[in-house]
Amino acid sequence: MIETSADCIRFLAESSGEWIVHVVPVEEGVHPADNAQSILFIKVLSTEKTYYFAPDHPDSTPSIRPEEFLNECLRHTKNLKWALDRKAFLQLIRIPCVYDANLCGYLKACEAVDANEFNTSAHDLVQRNSHGAKRLNRIIPLMKHLEAFEDMCKTIKKMIGNMSKSTLLVNDVILETLGYLEQVGICVDPAIFGKYFQVKPNASGRVFSQYNIYTSTGRPSNRFGGVNYAALNTKDGSRASFVSRYGKDGRMVVVDYTAFHPRIVCKLTGYHIPVGTDIYGYLAKLYFQKKSVDDMDITEAKKLTFRQLYGGVEEKYIHIKYLANLKAYIDEQWEFFQKNGYVLTPFFKRKITDKHITEPDPPKVFNYILQAAEGEIAISKLQEVQMYLASKKTKAVLYTYDAVLYDFHKDDGLQTLNRIREIMSFNGIFPMKTYIGENYHSVKQISL
Repeated sequence: MIETSADCIRFLAESSGEWIVHVVPVEEGVHPADNAQSILFIKVLSTEKTYYFAPDHPDSTPSIRPEEFLNECLRHTKNLKWALDRKAFLQLIRIPCVYDANLCGYLKACEAVDANEFNTSAHDLVQRNSHGAKRLNRIIPLMKHLEAFEDMCKTIKKMIGNMSKSTLLVNDVILETLGYLEQVGICVDPAIFGKYFQVKPNASGRVFSQYNIYTSTGRPSNRFGGVNYAALNTKDGSRASFVSRYGKDGRMVVVDYTAFHPRIVCKLTGYHIPVGTDIYGYLAKLYFQKKSVDDMDITEAKKLTFRQLYGGVEEKYIHIKYLANLKAYIDEQWEFFQKNGYVLTPFFKRKITDKHITEPDPPKVFNYILQAAEGEIAISKLQEVQMYLASKKTKAVLYTYDAVLYDFHKDDGLQTLNRIREIMSFNGIFPMKTYIGENYHSVKQISL
């Protein structure tokens, strides 16, 4: 147990090599970004010794403050550190060189585990008899938390291994970006939010989403506390509860990729359609062999295009070069998958294997590639936006596949929105639309 400065010195002398790290939060059921540390566990893999620092647990009374421990023992360490859930860990304690063990398990075998799977009978007993009590992890004996951590380490050691460049990209771009997005939180109007959701915002009027990239397709889900933030209803008024933290000085802004998947196909297949061209109008003329098309034609062309993208290119449309290129790409990827048992995602070169795709066929394999490309493009660009906004008041608060919701402060000016659009669009490769309003429900399209 680390409780004194002397303990810190001893720990530093004995802690070379890789670690497994885990934080037990004070509160169960509370988002890590809105929580606090109860116990930090560290296992040094070279020695198999386990160390723990408990800033908020009755079984330990450290004489050093958490900030002092962080500065002396952790902040400047360059050891490779494995956490079961990197996002949650870094929201509770920010230290360098942390990698996600679940990511390795997911990329190898499409498997991920939850920390609660290692709970002891003591954990279950306390939680079962809590009757609404708070700070439950302080009630569970520290030695029972240690027992759960040791079991977790056995599983983590089976999951981890050498990290490829693609694994590092997912860790440092996807998980880092989504983790920071979660931490910022979304401001809500408590009265309106309470009408639609059984969740109370924190004292700052914020709620927190939680992205999970370990889905069957790899496309992040996003829910927390019973709220599905990835699929908020567009018609029932619930989005009106999402407002700016800046009050009258703020607005909610949506920056949206236009026809994102059809445009990604252009990128993947090398087919050029000018960025200012309505892609569905362009294709409608080819589908229906017309020189000019109306809104009904464009609507029908959109349906037809989705059918080709997600169900495979139909023979009767193979004369259209855009779709001929698409079919050639699908066939090429399918042939590679059949031969090797995997395909590589377009930008990160992450393997999508036969462990990730059940009952694979050419359209399904392509759809996994397409959804991976969507995230690799949009989340990479979102990370660039986050770095750009670091010195500004405007914050990205929600990612929904082909759009990002921003909490915009008027002091940042329209030039900030223009720069956000420029970054997200790959400097003009992908067309964008921008919407602004007093809340998420009332946003209206604007021209910039």
